[in-house]
Amino acid sequence: MDDEFIQSEGRNLKIAWDKFVPHSSIFVPSQNTEDCKKLLKRACNKRKFRTRIRVGTWGGVRGVRVWRIEDKKG
Repeated sequence: MDDEFIQSEGRNLKIAWDKFVPHSSIFVPSQNTEDCKKLLKRACNKRKFRTRIRVGTWGGVRGVRVWRIEDKKG
């Protein structure tokens, strides 16, 4: 299983990358959204995932949502 902990605002968040398939999304609650966005972008690039990342409020909770579009070529 390809799990990785992302540390955001002093919390370790476990993300099951093998379950993050194209056309799915993950949401990470965060008040420091710019740092969280950078961490998630770095982790997705490492795996060659093509993504869309947006900051916003979902269900009354502020954070970062990442949609996996498709894998990068090469």
